[in-house]
Amino acid sequence: MNDNAYKITDGREYVNREAINGAYLDLINDAFGFTKNGEDFRRLLPKLFGKNRDAAAETTFAEDVRDGSLVACAGRFPVDFTVCGRKLKAFGIGNVCTLEKVRGNGLMSAVMTEAVRKMAADGAALSFLGGSRFRYRRFGFEKCGVSTTFEIEKKSLDGLLPRLTDDYSLEPLSPDDKEACEYIVSADPRPYHAERKTATVYDTLCSWHSVPYLLKKSGSLAGWAVANGDSYVTEAICPDPADLAPLIAAVGRTLEKIIIRAPEYYTELYDLLYSLSSGWHSGGDNCFCILDYTGVVSAMLELRSTYRALADGTLTLIIEGIAGTEAMRINVSDGTPSVSAVDPAEASREGCMRLGHFEAMNLLFSDRSPQIRMPDPAPASWFPLPLYVGSPDDV
Repeated sequence: MNDNAYKITDGREYVNREAINGAYLDLINDAFGFTKNGEDFRRLLPKLFGKNRDAAAETTFAEDVRDGSLVACAGRFPVDFTVCGRKLKAFGIGNVCTLEKVRGNGLMSAVMTEAVRKMAADGAALSFLGGSRFRYRRFGFEKCGVSTTFEIEKKSLDGLLPRLTDDYSLEPLSPDDKEACEYIVSADPRPYHAERKTATVYDTLCSWHSVPYLLKKSGSLAGWAVANGDSYVTEAICPDPADLAPLIAAVGRTLEKIIIRAPEYYTELYDLLYSLSSGWHSGGDNCFCILDYTGVVSAMLELRSTYRALADGTLTLIIEGIAGTEAMRINVSDGTPSVSAVDPAEASREGCMRLGHFEAMNLLFSDRSPQIRMPDPAPASWFPLPLYVGSPDDV
């Protein structure tokens, strides 16, 4: 980066919040070509740029020192997760761009490097982004996690209609329906989900041009779904699993088919979709960067034990991670996992597996990497761990 022409700034540094957020929108609308095609990030991502939002406070900028204009940015937006009752502090990376006229000066690399540094300093356990694997790998991100995309044809949807009895109804979520928004925040039955807020959940579910719906049974709230376009359903949730089939039937009534992605740990939905689907494919969910291996592995292994049998065994790892060296001992006894931090010197004396950052990411979280071909069958049954970010919570 040309240090004489540009400087890296934190979005919190600007005094005039309205002005910096306006300049931020101008920058990303221009860099992503929205100025020409009529799209606008206000409409695309109201969860970041809606009323009273301050997305600039969570963004690293590159500023042209000659005129003070913004020329590049990388957003790092907090999206914390609950996993089997544990909290994992996370950040979603988004809005990474550089104006065309200044590309080639290393500005994207500079803002991304600073964004990752700040996340680590803020105690993040993990980060995620949707983007090119090889573009972001140099910043510590790797394609991993596991999800399955199911395709449900019209005839299968029609077969569900008898289960959509007259006591069920489906209606769009209103931004003024505080009771429903509180319900969505508090009633999520998934053992692993993003922590949402009542005041912002409507904008979260409406982002990416999506439409959220409420399922009611005898007038009471029974679940919700998020539709996108002519066939995609990006979320379908019911506290009572018996309501999932009516929810899918109700959402699918006006669609030719449904394409929906689901993680295996939400077994009630996963099993239903498998029974209805004409086809499916599984693969990496997103690009992730793990900053706290011990914390993430501990939470995710407990989650995996809720839907997959784990073979008894012990594995000690030393990982040279992005945020530093970590040593951990993973133990499964009678199918119950435990993960504890250990001293690296002790781990070395006992005998351990040494992994670099990407080796660890692929061993622990990828179902396609050669790293999973482990000689010990016990640890091989523990992985891949189920990293996943649903579309409404992605940035």
